[in-house]
Amino acid sequence: SEFYADCKQLLTDDGIMTVNLFGRSSSFQSTVDKISQVFGDNAVWAFKATREGNTIVLAQRTALQAKRESLQARAIEIESKFGLPATKWLRVFKLLKMK
Repeated sequence: SEFYADCKQLLTDDGIMTVNLFGRSSSFQSTVDKISQVFGDNAVWAFKATREGNTIVLAQRTALQAKRESLQARAIEIESKFGLPATKWLRVFKLLKMK
């Protein structure tokens, strides 16, 4: 938890920590729990794990929940600007809750 507390302390108010966790690891849930304890339940988000087991987890310094419509508009802009499948990413992106 100390490592994640140090990370949070380094972020600006609107900063986001991003980590790549191996979702099939026995330590995955314990790591997510530590991140949630430091950042708060409403500030930790994740993408669905890849076939290989990687899970991208995002933790916000200040918990903000953007409206789905706003995220969709941003995703469309990213797709048109960069050609990335951002609208698909939205379907596999969710708020995590501690277990």
